[in-house]
Amino acid sequence: MTEWWNEFMRAVTDGAWTAGLLQGLAGGTAAIAVAFLILKRQLVADRKLAEDERKETQRIAQQEKLSVAAAGIGRLLAQIALSNRDYSNRELGALLRSTSKPLDVDLANTAKVEATIYFPHFNAHVAVARLKERDALWAVGRSVLASDPSITDEAMGHALRQALAPANSDLRAIANELIRWTGEGDFPDSLAVLRSADPLPTTREAKSPIRKAWKSRSAASMEAAARTRLPRPASP
Repeated sequence: MTEWWNEFMRAVTDGAWTAGLLQGLAGGTAAIAVAFLILKRQLVADRKLAEDERKETQRIAQQEKLSVAAAGIGRLLAQIALSNRDYSNRELGALLRSTSKPLDVDLANTAKVEATIYFPHFNAHVAVARLKERDALWAVGRSVLASDPSITDEAMGHALRQALAPANSDLRAIANELIRWTGEGDFPDSLAVLRSADPLPTTREAKSPIRKAWKSRSAASMEAAARTRLPRPASP
């Protein structure tokens, strides 16, 4: 037992043995440190990958939600733009003469309310301007009827259909663009698809001289269109 202990003490006090032992311990510690560093970096990379995947999933889901919402709005706008086809000229004229609100006003309000849920700035969109144009033309048509009782429902319906055609055409084009939108990027402003030659001015001043002039032109145009459908007086 004494000899074993003496041998152990000589080995421990031997500088070479101690250096080898320390070198081994240092090497093992370094290997553990390197392994820990590699593991830490892998965990950080895994977390970043998982976060990137989560964000991408959220982005795709949000994109799909906006695309579906825009398509729903587009279908409502298309329905409004095509609604005149369900009425004859005589029926349109009779509605204009009797109703207290424009045709499709409830559907238009639904489209605007649903749109602002997903797109807060939709009230400034050109689609809303075209919806307002249809309302304005309805009011202009009623004023034409009130100013000239000789205009028949058939004639006035024809004039109203013609007057609404540019706004309806723009609404159909806007609807198609919204239905096709994938939800990626900004909500389409639809300005590039407009074709109206003389749209309702978008000024906020409802009684501005510009709007008054527009309404006067529209009234003159509608009255002229209506007169082309009036019965001709019998020859003497």
